[in-house]
Amino acid sequence: MNGFFKKIGLLVAGVALFALSSCDEDVIAELEINISPRSVTIKDEGGTASVTAEIPLDWKVSLSDSEDWISVSPSSGTAGTVEFVFSAGKNETGETRTATATVSVVGIDSNETVTITQPSVKVTPPEPETQLAVSQERLSFGPDAGSIT
Repeated sequence: MNGFFKKIGLLVAGVALFALSSCDEDVIAELEINISPRSVTIKDEGGTASVTAEIPLDWKVSLSDSEDWISVSPSSGTAGTVEFVFSAGKNETGETRTATATVSVVGIDSNETVTITQPSVKVTPPEPETQLAVSQERLSFGPDAGSIT
């Protein structure tokens, strides 16, 4: 009979272990960050674009240090639904610029990214400087005073 109880004990321990492991997967699934849309475009003349995220815990969002042409608000907050607003001025670089924002859950190795793109306005080369033009290369004045047009 002692062997029977050991088998029952092992079976109960196995079921409990299975339940705990599947529970951990559920908890991990609940800690996911859901962002929509995953990429946005800001107009070449400047402006804003936004994305909405469902975040289960306190969070922060960061842009790469080299992305000084764009800002995001808010940059941190608590669990819930949040709207990130990305802002940029007019892009006169002559090239499309791209930034990546990383949304991270504080204290957990869980993050998602958003790609922000901004085309450049059409860059027109500067007009050449106006040059002085004369119709005669030489002007000759006689001994008497006078003027020439």
